[in-house]
Amino acid sequence: SARSRWSIEDYSIAMQTTVHGAGYPLCLEFSIDAVISGWTNGCVHSHHASTGELLWKIKDAHPSGVTALKLARNLRFVVTGGEEGEVRVWELRQRSLVSHLKEHSARVTRVTLFDDDVHAVSCSRDKSFLTWDLRHDKRISAHTQRMGGISDIALNHDQTLVMTCGQERTISFWDLREPYPVLLIERPEQGMHSDEATSIAVSHSGSLFATGGADHVVKLWQISHDRPVLLQSNVGHTGAITGMSFTTDDRQLVSIGADGCIFVWNIFHADGDEGKAPHK
Repeated sequence: SARSRWSIEDYSIAMQTTVHGAGYPLCLEFSIDAVISGWTNGCVHSHHASTGELLWKIKDAHPSGVTALKLARNLRFVVTGGEEGEVRVWELRQRSLVSHLKEHSARVTRVTLFDDDVHAVSCSRDKSFLTWDLRHDKRISAHTQRMGGISDIALNHDQTLVMTCGQERTISFWDLREPYPVLLIERPEQGMHSDEATSIAVSHSGSLFATGGADHVVKLWQISHDRPVLLQSNVGHTGAITGMSFTTDDRQLVSIGADGCIFVWNIFHADGDEGKAPHK
């Protein structure tokens, strides 16, 4: 299976590597020096960001498949999630397992870290998202939505607001101090997708977020005090949206889909034009 790193400046392939016998990649993280990925065969691979050379791998990180992965800001450890609901923490110097957290009962769909690199959040197809204290290897909160698994989760920059989306066909806003969602986007007149939302991402400024759905639509929202405002609904993909990320300057949004396409959406243009997909 081949994996490529693309340049956002000219949309060319900056690095490409092929991994044999590993199945296909399910999740990916990168730093300046390395690209780290989780695979269906249960391994975690790290490749040099420029040359594609294999730097190291963790065998059997999750035997049934590595479904989620998050690299710590301090680059000292990585948190992984598995097909069978496990959340594990790996120290990168020795690639050793330092924590095993098992409370989810179904596939972990996303793991993310707070800014302190001490607390983590994982979400799962078991309808729940859990907040963990990694220093003490314990769960500190659990939230469950009414029905349907959670496909994706994002933390806002205040570190208390969490956004989830999934099979419940809502975009849910949670205050980690409260047991139930504080806000739901669930109706078409609110801008909700016509099918389940499958991916969510927050801008670096914290003022925007984006959602992608099984309806093939990418939506851009503005975060407001009362209720999020839908800014754009963009059509281009021919398959469900499987991942999204804002560029570091928040001027572009990158989306990937089950159709095998990568779209780069310009959020703001100098001429005022918005919401276009100039490259695929």
